Amino acid sequence: TTGGEADATKNPSEAGSTRMTVISDAASTPVVGSDTGPGTRVRSIDDSSNSVPRMSAVGSASRSSSLQSRVSAQPHGGLPRSWEPSLCSSSLGPTSPSLGCRTTMLVSMDAQTRAVQGAYDKASALLRGAPTLDVKEGGIEQHLGLDLAAALLNAAEALHQEAAVAKAHGREVGSGTGTALASLQQHIETQIRQQSALIANLSEKWEHRFANVEQALSSGLEAAASATAQMNERSAKFVSLAEVLEGAVSKALRTGKDVSMLAQELQKVEDDMACLAQELAGDKAERTRTAAAIGRQVEMQVSSLCETLKEELRAAMHVGTP
Repeated sequence: TTGGEADATKNPSEAGSTRMTVISDAASTPVVGSDTGPGTRVRSIDDSSNSVPRMSAVGSASRSSSLQSRVSAQPHGGLPRSWEPSLCSSSLGPTSPSLGCRTTMLVSMDAQTRAVQGAYDKASALLRGAPTLDVKEGGIEQHLGLDLAAALLNAAEALHQEAAVAKAHGREVGSGTGTALASLQQHIETQIRQQSALIANLSEKWEHRFANVEQALSSGLEAAASATAQMNERSAKFVSLAEVLEGAVSKALRTGKDVSMLAQELQKVEDDMACLAQELAGDKAERTRTAAAIGRQVEMQVSSLCETLKEELRAAMHVGTP
């Protein structure tokens, strides 16, 4: 008994870890027997406690069963098909280098979707891990395993004392031993019921918490899928807008080319007009010089005719006088 107390005090963490277990076989299998000694009874209790991990895993298995069924039923690591964004479903493809940004946008959305899938897988793995929790009720930690060990030690001491007294008086062990064993069995059954109720309550609470976490993950993934669909729709609108802008730019370029050609033709017409003006100015100066020369020549001819007429008149007048 002293060795058991020393082990219980030396390893409180190991003793405290047994408070999350349920001794399932001890409730249905009788622990007490009239034909066995205390050591045998203690060993039978220890043997029944070996079945505890089987029942303690029920809570974690039930917690992760629904999540595993939902994850295994979905492709691509747990993401439903209805949530897969149709990033490449748009029939509008890049028709020119100016629309290359759409491909980059779609690749970015694919990367974000894969990141969301990875986060969902990690969260599912963490939920399936079923971490061990400290049992606390009303702010006071109940070491049910230590209470059970103390009850066993007290019962063993009572049995040893009663057996020593019986041997000292020279009589066999009486019904007091059975009474002590009955009280021990009653205490053990009480501890088992308390542990079972506590673990059932904790399992129910954590099932509810895991359901809330799964619902939060599902709503988050739905929101991410909706946002991705909206981004895909907006990208399609951006592509159509880019096509319209590309047409406007092409039209502006063609108009610019036409304007440059018109400017060249206008410059050519202006050059022709300048040449014509120069030619007209030259013709006017030449006509002026020609008219002046003709006027001088006419004046000279008129003056010569006048002189000739004067001479003829003088000659005629001179001949006509006696």
